[in-house]
Amino acid sequence: MVTATEKRTIFIIDDNPQFAEDLRALTGEEFQLLTAGSGEERECANFPSAASI
Repeated sequence: MVTATEKRTIFIIDDNPQFAEDLRALTGEEFQLLTAGSGEERECANFPSAASI
């Protein structure tokens, strides 16, 4: 559980902005959405895919 003094960044790599909005509505968490056009995919290239977690 994240307390008021904690902050974490959760990255979602997806081309569908609605996906992050749906997760935000369900969990109350803030998400950083990285899309193929965001220019940040290179920095995230070493992240494991959801299928491998």
